[in-house]
Amino acid sequence: MDKHERYFDLLIDTIPVEHNLEPYIKLLNINSTIVLVGPINPMPGYHGGDLIGGRKAIAGSGIGSMKELKEMLEFSGKHNILPEVELIKFADANMAWESMQNKAMSHRYVIDVERSFAEN
Repeated sequence: MDKHERYFDLLIDTIPVEHNLEPYIKLLNINSTIVLVGPINPMPGYHGGDLIGGRKAIAGSGIGSMKELKEMLEFSGKHNILPEVELIKFADANMAWESMQNKAMSHRYVIDVERSFAEN
């Protein structure tokens, strides 16, 4: 974390529970933003100086309305924008994690729960 202090222009926080924002705010470069899309619980405090000193911002975004979701799906269909995923079994979760840690992935891994428990 120290190595990447003031490194990122944008962070998208998808952690779905309350957590300390301070370590992530320190990762933001000057004039940068962290966008909260995951937390639905109250978030603990942070030091305002960490924001003011680097002209940093905290923003939030929800999933969007049904109208916005429909528009996004229609746009994606019209322009043939498809998700890049690889279905894996639970047994392959460590491999997927290592791939992510080594920055060797170019898509999202999705665990196929039904296939994971299907008899061979």
